[in-house]
Amino acid sequence: MLTSKKKKCPVCELLNSSRQRKCRNCGTKLPSDGTGALAMGVIVSILAAGLGVAAFKHYQEVQAEKARQVKIEQELEEQRKIAERHAAEKILADEAVRLKRIAEEAQNKPIPLHPPPRPSLTDGGRTDHLPIRPIQPTVVESFQATPGCVAAGGSVTLSWSVKNVDLVKIVALAPSGAKIENVGHYREQEATNGSVPVSPSATVIYQLINDVNNKPLRDITVTVPCP
Repeated sequence: MLTSKKKKCPVCELLNSSRQRKCRNCGTKLPSDGTGALAMGVIVSILAAGLGVAAFKHYQEVQAEKARQVKIEQELEEQRKIAERHAAEKILADEAVRLKRIAEEAQNKPIPLHPPPRPSLTDGGRTDHLPIRPIQPTVVESFQATPGCVAAGGSVTLSWSVKNVDLVKIVALAPSGAKIENVGHYREQEATNGSVPVSPSATVIYQLINDVNNKPLRDITVTVPCP
């Protein structure tokens, strides 16, 4: 009994009838004889081997690139550390030069044997040192009311000139001495030389006062109405 020779598919390895030209499973063209099948198998093996070599080569290239990136990062980190170390060394060197200069200046500066006393004022827990200066008495050169009498509501100009004063104020007093109102507070240039208009409705005494120690300096009376 004769048996027909089977054709083996080079792709899926299914045995097909010798009369078939294509594999009934995958449709791959079948070789005409055993030599063709062997040749097809060799070709498939070569292709598979080639794909494996390419994949391995690609893997090697990826690993090499990763190693190169790691090396670059390590070099950058080392350069950063070196730069920081150099910066710190420069700061220390500059500070040493500054301290040396201060020490040399201190050695060359004469030390007073009897330093002058420095008075201080304490305000709210804070101490401010003030320079020493002689205290001069306050001198009122003039304190005038122009005119010296007016009708009720008339305009009068008060003017003054004072030396050695920082703050002054003017208050209005009744003839009995009772305080009527504050006319105003004046400082610096206005304290030494100033003027202010007033409009009394009745006879009033205007008093110029040192606003630092509240000490009266001079009085002037404006009569309303004029006699």
